[in-house]
Amino acid sequence: MDMHIQEFPFRRKWDIMIGSPQKLFRALGDVIEDLGYKVERSSAPEPKAGAVADTATFSAEIVGQKQTKRKRVIRLIVGIILIIGAIAAFANGITGHKETYTHETGWIFKKKHIATRTVYRGAEITMILVGSLALISGVVFLATSSQTRRRILAIHIEG
Repeated sequence: MDMHIQEFPFRRKWDIMIGSPQKLFRALGDVIEDLGYKVERSSAPEPKAGAVADTATFSAEIVGQKQTKRKRVIRLIVGIILIIGAIAAFANGITGHKETYTHETGWIFKKKHIATRTVYRGAEITMILVGSLALISGVVFLATSSQTRRRILAIHIEG
């Protein structure tokens, strides 16, 4: 699986006055939800006593996830064209080549019979194989014509 990590495509600046890390955590979660992400919050940050008297430190993480579906129109059109071509190739190949022949029966009273038969020559067999490959390719193109993209936003907060 190939993963591409890219920088977040926007910058946002705002002034916020908070008195606790929980308010900062909530404000960041609300901003992420406003951008259309589903927020999976970890536990809210709990202040821990710091090294200096009357100070505290905290650590928390917010993870947001967004899924978008994308249609690939070219693949959809190519898939439909391949399936239509496959149907035409099958129809041409399966009908085969009709041959008419005569044969005689009987020793004394000979009768001539005219019969037809279907013969599959190299061209018809090739058309059946081409139709099979076009059908498989068309189904693959249709199956890959839509793509789901998942974006994950992770913010780690320390203070």
